[in-house]
Amino acid sequence: QLIIGVPGSGKSWELTRLADELREAGAIVARHYCYLEPGDEMVEQRVTTDVFFGNVLAELIDADPALSGAGGARFAAGIGELEATLIKAASTGQPVILVIDGLDHIARVRSQARRLSEDETDIVERLATVNIPAGVALVVGSQPGEHLTPLCERWGDQLTTRHLPPWSLSDLEAIAVLHGLSSALVAVGIASQEDIYAIHALLAERADGNPLYARYLACGLVAGLKDGSIASPTDWIADAPAIKGDVAAYYAHLYGHANQQAKSIADLIGVIDFSVSEQELREIVGALVGEWVPQALIQLAPILTTATGQGGVRIFHESFRRFMTQELPRQGRSVAAALEPVIAWLEHRGLLGDAKSYRYLLPALRRAGRGD
Repeated sequence: QLIIGVPGSGKSWELTRLADELREAGAIVARHYCYLEPGDEMVEQRVTTDVFFGNVLAELIDADPALSGAGGARFAAGIGELEATLIKAASTGQPVILVIDGLDHIARVRSQARRLSEDETDIVERLATVNIPAGVALVVGSQPGEHLTPLCERWGDQLTTRHLPPWSLSDLEAIAVLHGLSSALVAVGIASQEDIYAIHALLAERADGNPLYARYLACGLVAGLKDGSIASPTDWIADAPAIKGDVAAYYAHLYGHANQQAKSIADLIGVIDFSVSEQELREIVGALVGEWVPQALIQLAPILTTATGQGGVRIFHESFRRFMTQELPRQGRSVAAALEPVIAWLEHRGLLGDAKSYRYLLPALRRAGRGD
């Protein structure tokens, strides 16, 4: 079964809940995510075929240790081992479900990693050759695209496609509440429950069924109310674009309305693979733009999130990075050019003397075409 949805529609969230509920119901469930979130240090490994087979087999064995060695080799991971393990799993009488998410990320990660070849990342093609025995279900989550063609050709009418439905207005309103909109409205004197509900409803309607966009609108409105830049919440929401299923329309709106300094910060945050603090951003952009960093972070607040493990901020959703990799060429610029100040900063910190430099300098050089 294919679960299709546009960026930010909640595919991964839904599939994670599905897997958890099936597991609680006694099913044997194996999951593989080709992508987790921006800043995922294992992203290049997740899109490789070897890791895909190894992870799915490991999840099956974790679910039922008796499946270990079903393919004749305890430490091998390939199509043969997976097929043998699925046959043995199906023979237990328990439902067996494979959940594969994020196939649309494979080509993007491969193109940015440079050192990954198509042979190393042919998960879709290899998956299309796996014999799925009776009693085993395959659930694939992805954005629409030609990358799904091998699966459609392989299974034909046996493959059902479900498009993730838009979220309800009440669910979208709940997202606004979750991100503190009610409290922010009360703090600026909008205390009437009728007025608050009306603003929630207006935001939910503008979100067009997309939970990611609802989050962006809620966070942007809360940030603007707190710093005083938004005087009329209803006018601000009305000015937000109708995305019509494409969250990139909002990114273009946000980027287009940002000042030049905020655009410079967006260029950086949109191409790097790690979180950065306000002070680190000041160091990267230099004194000329550095004093604008706090205001720029407020303007970009809707698309940012705090990275609890690393500290600092990073983009909330990968779709913004995809937008920036397309926006820079439209400006006659390149990702390599946007990475230059980041590379210089990482080099200055010292490859062997700084954790961020040690982890991210070499990948940044590769992405900038400076593998030598």
